[in-house]
Amino acid sequence: MTRYPNSYGHEKQEEAGLEVHQFYPLVEVGCYKHLRFFLCTMYTPICQDNYEKMVMPCMEVCLEAKKRCSPLMQQYGFKWPVTLSCEQLPRINEQQTTGNICAAPPDTPDPSLFDLTDSEIISSVRHHHPVIGINTVEGECKCRCSRPFYSVLDSTASVANVSGCLYPCHSPEKSLKDQRFLTTWITTWSGTCFILSAFTVLTFLIETERFQYPERPIFLLAFCQLMVSVGFIIRVIYGHEHIACDTATIKAKDQQMNLCQLVFLLIYFFGMAGSVWWVILSLTWVLAAASKWSSEAIASYANYFHFVAWSLPAIQTIAVLIFGAVDGDPLSGICYVGNTNVDYLK
Repeated sequence: MTRYPNSYGHEKQEEAGLEVHQFYPLVEVGCYKHLRFFLCTMYTPICQDNYEKMVMPCMEVCLEAKKRCSPLMQQYGFKWPVTLSCEQLPRINEQQTTGNICAAPPDTPDPSLFDLTDSEIISSVRHHHPVIGINTVEGECKCRCSRPFYSVLDSTASVANVSGCLYPCHSPEKSLKDQRFLTTWITTWSGTCFILSAFTVLTFLIETERFQYPERPIFLLAFCQLMVSVGFIIRVIYGHEHIACDTATIKAKDQQMNLCQLVFLLIYFFGMAGSVWWVILSLTWVLAAASKWSSEAIASYANYFHFVAWSLPAIQTIAVLIFGAVDGDPLSGICYVGNTNVDYLK
């Protein structure tokens, strides 16, 4: 995870990207093979678990980049920029004593070699294998919750490893026009799915005895998709904010019975059940077409099919509810699992 604002005051990665892009020609020329690494760690510093400071590049990496690329810049009338000053960066061999962690490629030259020639550096680097153990200490520079995220009093709410932080109700990457288009898209396809699925289910209900195995799972699959489309239609009717948000923030670890939970149950439970019925449909089709099973023989296992198709999604759904893994999606406005915490999808 990277930390913003960075040491240059950039609030977003896009802002940092605009400034760092000026060094792109040096990266392309290849004056220093780790220049890309150096620039990335300067402008997008690492935010590491159990360490409250920014992880910046080591001074030795900066000095090596300056040594390799500064002569090329001078040929075109440019000086090494003050923004890439090496003096304030941590040293590799002082990490244990100061507790200031820094990032460096494994082949970074030993600090004692910077007064040697290039050939001597290369020769010594081949035999240099530093082993570093770090004891982290408290620091002043913390990974904090900043815009577009919202600080909250609930310490259990978190964004990555930053506690007391929540995602905004709407994705900051999407404009109002994009949000309206997404709502129109959801409305169109959920409505289409509802109409087609309802027609399929009604066809089955009118004359149930006509449709036996192996085709009967088609109608159960259609029923599941009908319920999924109802979940999306509820989101369209009540709106993004009413379903997935608590005022300005997205709902996280929602365990109250509300419209968010209802949308989750319809989309998740019946979505999982539809997937199982798809597998059962494929199985019955193989039994009928390849193994030449009769419709009656397949129908004798109908109770087992129903048990598997409804119990597995029920177990999954109950587990999600127990762990409080239901959260809102800042993009689509539905409630599901793993929208803001991908660990729940593992």
